[in-house]
Amino acid sequence: MTLRSCPRGPWSVQGASLVIGVWPAMEIHRIAPLPAGLSELYNEIFDASGLHCRPQLAWIADAGGRLGFYAHGLVALGAKDMTDLATNVWTKYLTHLSVHDAYWAQLSGECVYTLSFEQVWWICVRLLLAHELGHARQAECGDGRHGIAAETDADDFAARIAQVLGWDASLDALVMHAIGCTSGTACGHPSPDGRVAVYRRAREAERRAQLTVAHWR
Repeated sequence: MTLRSCPRGPWSVQGASLVIGVWPAMEIHRIAPLPAGLSELYNEIFDASGLHCRPQLAWIADAGGRLGFYAHGLVALGAKDMTDLATNVWTKYLTHLSVHDAYWAQLSGECVYTLSFEQVWWICVRLLLAHELGHARQAECGDGRHGIAAETDADDFAARIAQVLGWDASLDALVMHAIGCTSGTACGHPSPDGRVAVYRRAREAERRAQLTVAHWR
């Protein structure tokens, strides 16, 4: 794809509010304080993305159930949305074992993680940041896809970033499944299984690409 100029606006910060669009089609979001370490994480993910244009990062109180979004050179994540997502993964996707049961599970060859809720929260945040940078790539390159096709492409891009940075694929797959759409034909996003499948294929493709580069060096 051909690189175009970096997309910017229309959005602005007005006091404690993020205003997107122009009247009468405006969205107004309350800006929340950035969690410690978020800017550094975003910089790391952006550096691994290979993008030319660095979108502004916004941490808003609530993204209205959308988790986050990309708009005109801006990547925004919702604080409440991230906590709700992490809570969903923590309660519905992870089995909480006692020390005794974890010990015997490991002896049986099962994969056992020692995770806190905060760690699960960061796993959700980093994957959504990578996904939204996938939409930034689409804008940067003039990609005209919309709907499920655009979301699938952004998932693919997030998976490739995850492979570059060495994120745990099994944990990421749980998050991908958790954010999948279950509303059937009304979905504007891929299904849980569809998102996981795209994620795994893209990580494997990126792994093979890395091996090819290493071979030719």
